[in-house]
Amino acid sequence: LQRQHTSKRAMVALDDFERLAATTRASAGRAPVVLNAQTTAEWLERLRGKCEPVVDLGDDATPGQLAPGVYLGSFAHAQNVELLASLGVTAVLNCAPSMCDDPVAEYEARGWSYAAVDAQDQSSYPLLDQHLAAAREFLSGALDKEGVAFVHCFQGVNRSAALATAFLVEREAAPLLEVAARCFAARPIILRNGGFCKQLVVFAAASGLLR
Repeated sequence: LQRQHTSKRAMVALDDFERLAATTRASAGRAPVVLNAQTTAEWLERLRGKCEPVVDLGDDATPGQLAPGVYLGSFAHAQNVELLASLGVTAVLNCAPSMCDDPVAEYEARGWSYAAVDAQDQSSYPLLDQHLAAAREFLSGALDKEGVAFVHCFQGVNRSAALATAFLVEREAAPLLEVAARCFAARPIILRNGGFCKQLVVFAAASGLLR
């Protein structure tokens, strides 16, 4: 349980146990990948290749579903409480609260949980180091209760997308390129910040999931 960032409990639901066991089996034998400047650049190029071509979403009417129980979108989506309710959302993670004044009172009135991490959309900003732990705790808490989480920043392109991608790589013990391709297919405008992409490569390498 500690290995999967799950608190110790006297009793574990069968579904939770099966998920944890599957993740542990998938992670068995993984070894960190040692990167240098050349291999980092090569993997970064492969990651970028999974996030092309960018698609014009028009009015960007609805969030993208990255995985069961995880949606990614923009501040405009966050303001549309009825839209989120139609998706079954029970938890909202705001990755840009300095720019996005979410209708938290409306969320709370519906019994939804809410958290915010004040990330910056700058290539040099240490996004994963600063905020992945908090995002992991909040999103895992929502999913472990069979809830539905909505993750957003201002446009739903970089900050929220990178955090959600890293979270899913870790939670599913799945290869970065596979997860990134799935996330991009769900919202084909994401991961345009090269610095964040590099952080994802380094994160996946350290987790033994750079493939």
